[in-house]
Amino acid sequence: MRRLGSRSQKAREAAVRDVLKRPSEQMPPVLYALANALSREPGRAYDAVFWYQVARLRAVFDALRCRDKKVRRVVSALGRSLSKELREFQNDDPPRALAVAKRAIAWDLRNPRDYDHRWVIFHGAAAQSLPEVDPVALAFPLAAPLTYPETEWPDILRYVHETHLRSVELFVKGKKGK
Repeated sequence: MRRLGSRSQKAREAAVRDVLKRPSEQMPPVLYALANALSREPGRAYDAVFWYQVARLRAVFDALRCRDKKVRRVVSALGRSLSKELREFQNDDPPRALAVAKRAIAWDLRNPRDYDHRWVIFHGAAAQSLPEVDPVALAFPLAAPLTYPETEWPDILRYVHETHLRSVELFVKGKKGK
């Protein structure tokens, strides 16, 4: 993440290449940082929006799988980290954002999450607002489950995809009315 946010274009480009080699292994905060890095590169704005949407889908899904609802603050905090360029670009071309949202959902369905989804419990501001997590509970999740059962995850994922698409559709509709 540090290299993706570097002032050095050369360092950023190398980090972007590294992340894009195995994007499904990256935790959502890394994908947010990727989106920000791409938003600063000429001609990469649509890629930036795509990776932002993938990052958001995965962050929301990971947060909703956790039993402690306080972790959802992480998603808002990550959203506030978006670059000015990325925010402006999305506002300038809302219809394209809808096509990108559909592509991001399709990508998310095809690519497994090859990272520890519990990152959200320890990330940033949420980690400071949560009770201390017992390392034994992490090693033996049945002792104190931090997430909802895996049998519920497909329904949670379906909900995340549907609400994401609906929110982008409302965003586009709202922009057309202005």
